[in-house]
Amino acid sequence: MKWQISTVAGAAVITLYCVFTFSSWALYPTPYSPATNWLSDLGNSTTNPKGVILYNLGCILTGITLFPFFIGLYKWYTTEKWRKAALTTSQAVGCAAALALIMIGVFSEDAGYLHRLWSSIFFLLNLTVLLLTGASLLTHPHCIKAIPT
Repeated sequence: MKWQISTVAGAAVITLYCVFTFSSWALYPTPYSPATNWLSDLGNSTTNPKGVILYNLGCILTGITLFPFFIGLYKWYTTEKWRKAALTTSQAVGCAAALALIMIGVFSEDAGYLHRLWSSIFFLLNLTVLLLTGASLLTHPHCIKAIPT
């Protein structure tokens, strides 16, 4: 059985981000809660001196792995122009989001403005990718409908 690149890269994205994030969280010196902390606190050298490198490296590696994931979406192209346009746009915006995630790791929370800028760019681009990809795959004849919803 030949696995599609998006399948392999998608599994790697999830695995990398979770392993590095939870490893960084395990080294967080005080109680950490998603209700009271930002994810970026895990990548701050002041608040998480032992785990900072893990979180930031996880963002960089996850971002790198997102490139083959988004490029691999070409396998979902159809003859329908609107779907191909949506997926092509998703690929471009997704690659830009991947770059933004890498930059979040490069410019950690310690970098102040640059971190906030790249985080904002990432979340805006990621929302766009989710909407475009979801819309194009939700009605795709070969897609398991529970996946894009």
